[in-house]
Amino acid sequence: MNTRDEGDRTLRARSPQAVSPRSTAGDRGTPGTDPGTRGNLGLTKLSPTEWRVVDALRPDDDASRVLGFIQRVGDAYEVTSLVRLRERTYFSSFDRAAASLDPRPVLA
Repeated sequence: MNTRDEGDRTLRARSPQAVSPRSTAGDRGTPGTDPGTRGNLGLTKLSPTEWRVVDALRPDDDASRVLGFIQRVGDAYEVTSLVRLRERTYFSSFDRAAASLDPRPVLA
């Protein structure tokens, strides 16, 4: 049983990690590492500089839930939307980059 537990931990460690877009103190807008979602969006950290953004309200087995990707490029965040594949947009903060992929309007 210990071997299986160790194997499961190893498998989980290799899987992409869900992260929240909350900034960590003193990190100039770099996303934190707490699991979670932001409103309608689910965020999965793929690497130290890349995140997958999904519609958290759609079922897990629905491929259309993937909205796009965010990549840290220097001091900016590059957004690739699966709706506009040939277009890249850049934002100064992770929060704005993630919000740009939200398919539902935000009421202020």
